[in-house]
Amino acid sequence: MLISVLLIALTYLMPLFGAIVFNSPNWTTWDDGSFSSIASAIGSTVLSTWIMLASFGSNAGMYIAELFCESFQIMGMAQNELAPAIFKARNKRFNTPHNAVFASLIVILILIELDFSDVVNMTNALSAYYQMLIFAAFIKLRYTHAELKRPYKGTLTVLFGNSACV
Repeated sequence: MLISVLLIALTYLMPLFGAIVFNSPNWTTWDDGSFSSIASAIGSTVLSTWIMLASFGSNAGMYIAELFCESFQIMGMAQNELAPAIFKARNKRFNTPHNAVFASLIVILILIELDFSDVVNMTNALSAYYQMLIFAAFIKLRYTHAELKRPYKGTLTVLFGNSACV
């Protein structure tokens, strides 16, 4: 495991060190796409093309991994009757939740048209609502299931715990 972490760190640090040593353009002026400019200055268009292809492959891999993680979560929600049953369907050949993949893809295609700052604001608002929902569930379960055995005991009163959540 330690070797994996070190190798992953080196895959980021080695190109970074090479670009800093070359220092054209100056590292203080780097922006999005600077590595392909540096690669073009160091090794002509061939190295720049390889950098862009590697970046494309990396981004595609992260996108596909995220898409399938979300799709399997949607399928799990459908299996627990928290989402429509249509999302339970799996592809016969690949055993993937194809309806959930298409639903995630539709949402992503809608969101991709928005400005990035709008998506960040929307994500922050949804995260805040999510945290409020967790606190509301905590308060509700504290009253409706007060007799449950818990692995710990809070020293404060229920009223103080509820007011701390608010």
